[in-house]
Amino acid sequence: MRSKHLFLPIVISMCSVVTAPAQRKPLQTKGDVRVSKQHPTVYVTFEKYGKAISPWEEGSNSTGEPLKSTESGDDIWLRLHNNTHWAIELTTREFYMGSRTVMHRTANGSNVPGLGEGMEINAVYEVAEATGSVVSVRESDVGTFFTSILPPGRSVLFSVRHEYLSGGRKIYINFRYEWEQGNHVGREPTHRIEVSGLDIPKRTVLQKSPYRRSAYVPADD
Repeated sequence: MRSKHLFLPIVISMCSVVTAPAQRKPLQTKGDVRVSKQHPTVYVTFEKYGKAISPWEEGSNSTGEPLKSTESGDDIWLRLHNNTHWAIELTTREFYMGSRTVMHRTANGSNVPGLGEGMEINAVYEVAEATGSVVSVRESDVGTFFTSILPPGRSVLFSVRHEYLSGGRKIYINFRYEWEQGNHVGREPTHRIEVSGLDIPKRTVLQKSPYRRSAYVPADD
């Protein structure tokens, strides 16, 4: 039986720039771009089993309070870590606001609300079979989408329905660094995190405990 504390492989991939005007100059950092030198840049850890957020529950938790993640269930909760000195942008189904958000100063000098530590988010992800073929799921096709900012050194919780990480399936979460230009297709690299269901620890009695200990999922840049 796999231990919850095994190192779990995950991939961050980047596709090539096709055509583009000059890319905005990255924010300058001294030394390592990572906040913690013991961890990768952007990575995911297994958090617990529980009840996943439904994509049709939009507007039910725009404050990011840990509500669904405290319920029992067979779905999978993961934690996304931004271990860089730059903010990253994610696609979510909520526009988050309230006391749990934090203000972040962007590369262009504006102040915007960012996701606070440990917020529970309704993240948008893609699902693929073990062969790599994309699975058509309603989570990717319906609803309203927003860009949420995860500031440097922060982590957030998101959920995945158990069937989307079973049978060798994988999920992908796309993200951009704050210094990359907008949404223009083909103008900037696309970064994504891959999480395979084969690497999720098997459920045990220990994992039903309210006291969690996250498994470390290293990234491969």
